[in-house]
Amino acid sequence: MSEQSINRKVAVITHSSRGIGKVIAYEFAKAGYAIVINDIDELELEHTAKDISRVIGDDNNGNRVGYIPGDISEEQIAVSLIDEAIKKFGRSDVLVN
Repeated sequence: MSEQSINRKVAVITHSSRGIGKVIAYEFAKAGYAIVINDIDELELEHTAKDISRVIGDDNNGNRVGYIPGDISEEQIAVSLIDEAIKKFGRSDVLVN
């Protein structure tokens, strides 16, 4: 992990492949945060992650955007979401649920 990525804040946003959650994810990413997004629809979620990466200029496709598909009401999905943020980015600073 680079020093910049260690100092970068991390936001976890649920239900973020469409609607308000998607807009919130975009805004955090544009503000410089690394993000981990979640939603039930895996295909739409993957599309959103790639689109956000493209918009913010994340050329390495995934260095600032991660995603975990699934129903956040299931404990294992909720745990996986936070675990992914810590594994990928070393921390979790913000949760938008």
